[in-house]
Amino acid sequence: LEIEGKPKKQRLTEGMEALKQFQLDEYADHYPDELSGGMRQRISFLRTYLCEKPIMLLDEPFGKLDAFTKMEVHSWLLNSWHQEKQTIVMVTHDLDEAILLSDRVFILSQRPASIVGEVQVKLPRPRTMDMLTSLELKKDKEEILSVLAPYMKK
Repeated sequence: LEIEGKPKKQRLTEGMEALKQFQLDEYADHYPDELSGGMRQRISFLRTYLCEKPIMLLDEPFGKLDAFTKMEVHSWLLNSWHQEKQTIVMVTHDLDEAILLSDRVFILSQRPASIVGEVQVKLPRPRTMDMLTSLELKKDKEEILSVLAPYMKK
C-alpha cells in the first residue's frame, strides 16, 4: 500500500479491514515470532491480497507447515476463495492439495519444465476438508498419476 503511494491513514484503514477479513485483527499488534505458522501464512496471503491484482501467484505456499496447520490454512483458503473468487495459480507437489484447491491441475515434466497434461478437477464446490477422502478426489488423483506414470523413475 505504501509502494502504491496511498496515504498513511488509508493504509491503516485498509490494513485493519483486511486483518478483520482474514480473521487476524486481534493480532494486529503482535510481532511475527508471536504468531503461529498458519497465522504467518495467512499474513503472507493478506499481503498478496492487498496488492489487488487479478491473479494470486503461490509457489509451494504450504510446504513448511505441519499437517494440522496445513489443513487449517487449506480450509481458510477455500472459504476465502469462495467469497473472493480470485484467480490463484499455485505450484505444489502435493496431489491432494492440488486437487482440493484447484479447478484445473497442470502437470509439468522435469526440467526443463513443460506441460505434459491437464486434469479438470471434478470435485464439486464449495469444497471442504472432508472431501480429502472422497471418491471424486481419488478418481482425480488416479487421473493425475496416470499422466505422471511415464515420467516417474522406475
